[in-house]
Amino acid sequence: MSPKRKMNTVLAMLVLGGTAIGIATWGQAQDSGNEATRTLSINLLPDPGAVKGATRWQLKGFASSYSTEAKGDLCSTVSHSGKPTLHVGGGGPTWNAYWSAGGIPVEEGKRYVLSATVRRHGILLRPRGPDTGQGPAATTFGIHLGFSDAKGEIIQDKDHPFYNGWAWLFFDGHRDAWTPVGVAAVAPSGAVRASVTLRKIGTGEVWYDDVVLVQSDTTPPPQLPPDLGSDAAFEAPLMVGGDTEFTLRLKNRHLAPVKGLSIVVADSPDVTGEGKLDEPIASDAELAVPVRLHFPAGMMKRGVRVTLVGKYETDGAPCESRWVVTLDVMPDALMKAIATQAWGVTDCPVTSGSNPVEIVGVELTRDSGPVFSPAWAPLPLQAGENSASVILSLSGKGTLTGKATVQWECLDFFFRPATGSLDVEVPEGKRYLAKIALSETQVRRIVRSAQDGLGSRFKMMVKVQKDNQDIAGADSDLALASIPLPKVELPPLAPRVDTLPVYGALRLVDEVLCGDPSDQHPMRQGGKSLAAKYTSEPLGYYGSSTRLNFDWGTTYRDNREEFTRIETILGKPCRTADNWGWFAYQMGRGALTPNKYYVLEVEYPQDVSRNFLLWCESASGGAIGFHTGSSLGDPHTRQRLMQRVDLPLSQRYEKQHTLFLTTSGSNRWIAVHSMGAKADPFGAGVAVHALRLYEVGECDAALEALVPKATEPEGLPHRLYGFFGEDLGPSVPMMQRCAFVGMNFYAPITLSYCGGTYETNSGYVDWPSHLFGPDGVRNPHALKKPPYYIASSGKTDGVLAAADRTGMTVFPTLEYGGTGQLPPEALAVWPDGSPHDYHWGTTQGKDGRRTLRLLPDGTCIDMAHPAVGEDLAKLVTEVATCYAKHPSFGGIKLAQRFQAWQMSYSDFEVRRFATDRGLAAPEKDLGQWVASNHEAAFRQWYYERKRENLLRARDALQLVNPSLKLLILNYNGGDDNLHFGTPLYWWDKEKGDEFLVPGSVSLPDFSKLDLSKLIEDYTRPDVAILSVGMNPPLYRNDKGIWNLAIAHYPFTCGNTSYLDFFRTGEGSAVCLWWIYNEDANRNHNIGWNCPGLDGNEPAGRYCMLDEVLAMAASDPFIMGPRIGTFNRGFPEYAREFAAAFRALPAVPSRIVKACEAPGVVVRRYDTDKGIYLAVINTGQGLEPVRVELATDVLGGTALRDLVTGGSLSGADGRLVLTLAPVSLTAFAVPRTQNP
Repeated sequence: MSPKRKMNTVLAMLVLGGTAIGIATWGQAQDSGNEATRTLSINLLPDPGAVKGATRWQLKGFASSYSTEAKGDLCSTVSHSGKPTLHVGGGGPTWNAYWSAGGIPVEEGKRYVLSATVRRHGILLRPRGPDTGQGPAATTFGIHLGFSDAKGEIIQDKDHPFYNGWAWLFFDGHRDAWTPVGVAAVAPSGAVRASVTLRKIGTGEVWYDDVVLVQSDTTPPPQLPPDLGSDAAFEAPLMVGGDTEFTLRLKNRHLAPVKGLSIVVADSPDVTGEGKLDEPIASDAELAVPVRLHFPAGMMKRGVRVTLVGKYETDGAPCESRWVVTLDVMPDALMKAIATQAWGVTDCPVTSGSNPVEIVGVELTRDSGPVFSPAWAPLPLQAGENSASVILSLSGKGTLTGKATVQWECLDFFFRPATGSLDVEVPEGKRYLAKIALSETQVRRIVRSAQDGLGSRFKMMVKVQKDNQDIAGADSDLALASIPLPKVELPPLAPRVDTLPVYGALRLVDEVLCGDPSDQHPMRQGGKSLAAKYTSEPLGYYGSSTRLNFDWGTTYRDNREEFTRIETILGKPCRTADNWGWFAYQMGRGALTPNKYYVLEVEYPQDVSRNFLLWCESASGGAIGFHTGSSLGDPHTRQRLMQRVDLPLSQRYEKQHTLFLTTSGSNRWIAVHSMGAKADPFGAGVAVHALRLYEVGECDAALEALVPKATEPEGLPHRLYGFFGEDLGPSVPMMQRCAFVGMNFYAPITLSYCGGTYETNSGYVDWPSHLFGPDGVRNPHALKKPPYYIASSGKTDGVLAAADRTGMTVFPTLEYGGTGQLPPEALAVWPDGSPHDYHWGTTQGKDGRRTLRLLPDGTCIDMAHPAVGEDLAKLVTEVATCYAKHPSFGGIKLAQRFQAWQMSYSDFEVRRFATDRGLAAPEKDLGQWVASNHEAAFRQWYYERKRENLLRARDALQLVNPSLKLLILNYNGGDDNLHFGTPLYWWDKEKGDEFLVPGSVSLPDFSKLDLSKLIEDYTRPDVAILSVGMNPPLYRNDKGIWNLAIAHYPFTCGNTSYLDFFRTGEGSAVCLWWIYNEDANRNHNIGWNCPGLDGNEPAGRYCMLDEVLAMAASDPFIMGPRIGTFNRGFPEYAREFAAAFRALPAVPSRIVKACEAPGVVVRRYDTDKGIYLAVINTGQGLEPVRVELATDVLGGTALRDLVTGGSLSGADGRLVLTLAPVSLTAFAVPRTQNP
């Protein structure tokens, strides 16, 4: 999953992440550090200087651009205490890096004091005032103390947001000396654990030492010593070569006045300057100090670093403060050209580092005169702006001298183009400034994209040509400042209560009549954006390349002035959009409340095939989709195979209902997005008549009251229908959402991404683990880069405790890649003996071609190695022992990440294979020998050894409790594709295989495909890179273990031979692999967004098509979807299916020939408690069908509906039923009739 979906998880970990792992000694005696109240207290935090304690502190970080620049370590060279310190360095301006320790036992109502000693270096001063583009942003530090409850949930309220904790202190400034900081807080009601976070945002570096958390009723937290460095800021216009000036704003934190302030520039090459202030600065007063600087006249550079040293005295003592600023400098010739509008050759010389062509900025023409904004600064457009020009700098050197033609293209945020050309003549050694005036139409487009569509940038592309040959060029994404929409005061909404399916009577909070042009709600609209994901269009031959690529942006253009329109459809007005068009309304009327459930109702026409991608701002569960008719629903661009299903259209208005939990209040933006013409070639866009918001109620109580009561067979095994978590952490609200739609199990991620720290998607360990702790670590990556394993706050235990009360079953999911104690000889190697690193997706190689993306911070494991079997047995024993106290604990699900479950071509394994098969192995190059001569046989041997290891895990699990089950998810080739290969493999190849249709969707004839063979066909390179097989039929008679069949769409869910390929002695198990949709990601910029991200359902009762087909094809005992955030837009049909599914016993069935109706399957279950029947209608018509069942094969002439309790009787050997399309009905034959 892309880091995009982890932002809330990562923010939460700022306060409550990174828990200590391993058994370490808590309670070192610590001095409080305060001279006035020196007390000896017990430090509740681990000591970062101790070898064992180091693993308790965890380093985490994230950046908006997925940067990996921030580095952290345990530093022994810079220290206040003499012990190693917690160090964070590097990082870009948006990097947020932090050390954290959590899981600290506390008592509610007790007061806790957090203190530390801090040293800062290279810290940037923050800019203040109007947005001038000066940057990068300043550096800020923070210490945070947060609390969590028994469920592992962060305790928060409006005054204590989750990202800050319960007590926090932000501070800034460059101070190359040790300074004390601290906060104090009383643990709130319900608190059982605390977490501490030591944070840095931005560039520079910081060391934290003497970090202490004590319980004390009296100890005050230490205070920052006074200086002029804290709370300082600067105001600067765009700096110009030569003499220029900016303002330093200071606040006197000393208790006495500051006198004789003198400022000079130090340690800044090419820059000189000074400033002074003769009058004293009173204590706690703010003052502006002008600082005069001198830059070289021709300098054009962003982020010139200037260090200022200020000397002064206070209370008779000499003092010194330092400030570091970065300034953006433009040549004086540019400013003169803007002032005089004299463009062309300048007297500014070309330097050796000058770019041939550079887009330097934008000039806005206003009544007050021209306004210049540099290329790196957000362009301060205003509503109604219609005149703007792009400024180029051409350097006269090399081929770029003499006469030439500049060809340019400007794209607004939504790919709307404007083009033109300009003739220039550039002298040797001189700089030429060119002004490209954009048309009023294009400027208006850019303004509207920023205001209506929240567009963040526009693009300028330039080519310089001689004789129609390109000799130089440049392109730049120019940032846009946001333009607010006009404020709207909505009239009061008349009180209204509506009755919704499942929910009952709900209060209407807000309503938008989308087809009414006079509707007053604030609205935004747009199309496909410059920020769209690279795979949002299919792999094809774009541009002039003869290789397959995703460079669709070279040719994709949109010329629409409006992206939405109002149309009358089926007698009602609707707002419509297509081909990536979207619209959004601000809803809520100021009445939305955080931590409360709401329902979004979408009233839409079911007239033609459509695909709706929904997004609710700041809401959990609000990014789902649904489709009608022949629309594909899911994106096909990363899928190997797709299937078109032609569902009937009702030709009337229908309603979809999205349940979501708000994380903030007041008003929220609600967006409806369409898919593209190529991304969904059978869909006709979106059409919505009305959007309505209804209030459901408070987080916990609201859904608990709506959970349906299930009827399950007494004295017989129960079926499991639930949710397999993906990517996100364990969540009680998520489990409640599952129960709300009738589910009875939840499989949260308890070991995420193998538990380690990597360049992307680092994981966590959610239980107190010895195997991932400091003792006995053998993983070379963990030894090389401590702290490597990251612990979470124990949320799985809270989920299990809640499940104990509600009757859910929980299967903690372990994304296993070896524990810390797995020996290095059990790590996988390639045939040439090199380490088989984790891999995920593709990256650009040194030759410019796409290659396998390797993650060097992790190595795949040899799933056949005996040490892996031992490691697995220890792991499941540790986890099962930890959770065995919970009645809801049903077993463990083992899954993989990073394709970690690999074959190893090590000498050890090859020799084992050769011995078992009676082959004579060579003395050297064994891996290459077996790969070249015995690959097929070696794989089958490997599958057998892999099974032995997985059965060792099963045996260990059932030693803890014989009733526990082990679930295996062997295949994970990606979150947005099934595992029959991937188009990404063919990226940068000259051609694909028989399945790839360049620039379009692959719709093969599935009657000619053997899916069971295809999913494990290692001879197909695109399949081989996804995962390694297991030969599922080996497990056909194994008890206590389920192999999950990966399924989605009719071609898998309705395929008996494919689903039965995975059947074990426990029966069939199906994981419905819902597909992430990231294709509309960032088409709007209203916060973090990914419309339709968490799966796309067929509309209405067809949403259960996968489940119904799977019941007919293989009768699974356990089944459920897998996705990040689970939700359903048609819950009435999900609950209907769940009730019937759970009413049937988990025992083998047989299909009986009870009727001739096409699409109707009858399964009979003979048990010692009686006969049960499943009547399954896979038909996809619009109306219910009437069928006659032959009673002689049913076991009786009367039936009892297990869900409704109603009775049916037959006559003349026939029993008549009316079956809804795509439905499951569960019956029992009354015992009096049983033979």
